[in-house]
Amino acid sequence: MLTKDEVRGITEYKQIKDHVLTKVSDKPIEVYYLHKPGVDGKMETRMGSTLVMFTPEGIILAGDLTPQTNGSVSVLGKGKGFFTANLDPDYLAVKFLRDDHYEPERARAELRQWIQEWLVQYRRDYGNDGVPDWLIKVRDMWHATVAIDRGDYKRWMQLSCDDIPFDTYGQLYEAMSPHIRDFWEIHPGMGYSTSEYRWLAAIQARFADAYREQYPNED
Repeated sequence: MLTKDEVRGITEYKQIKDHVLTKVSDKPIEVYYLHKPGVDGKMETRMGSTLVMFTPEGIILAGDLTPQTNGSVSVLGKGKGFFTANLDPDYLAVKFLRDDHYEPERARAELRQWIQEWLVQYRRDYGNDGVPDWLIKVRDMWHATVAIDRGDYKRWMQLSCDDIPFDTYGQLYEAMSPHIRDFWEIHPGMGYSTSEYRWLAAIQARFADAYREQYPNED
């Protein structure tokens, strides 16, 4: 979803680009606040701050600003060395987030991409007349599904017919999956929460940057 080079350009990172670190405690649990700088950089409010805890079992993110509502916990074995590295956001997300979140916008985009790729392949291999009826039907289903999703009922009525269900991207997926083997185990729209993914990437990148700025001689 993002590359490591893109993270510092996203809105979430820009909102915390001036945050600094205050070390709260050391061993056995090393704890830092990532927070807005007050006078002389001191912490004056917990609003907009993240409490980052490096425990023997993993990393805990808590406080007012966390990727998930009630905080986030990493997989076992991750520590400060991991969290201060220049991490790829996808790799970071694997260690903190669930990937079973459904987003209609993502489903719409993924289905559109898959339909377009198969249309291009059939037209390239067999010409316009070689595109199978099921794919033409699926293409029309996609347009109709988008229309009703956006409340464009006039467009939906133009595309709709009795034998095509125009309700959800899930129904569209079910209509496509018997024809395209790759769809059987990949349901469109499923993945990381976009908000959680982006905030996790931003918090980790800012923590790593601030750590290097404030503790340049520490491992």
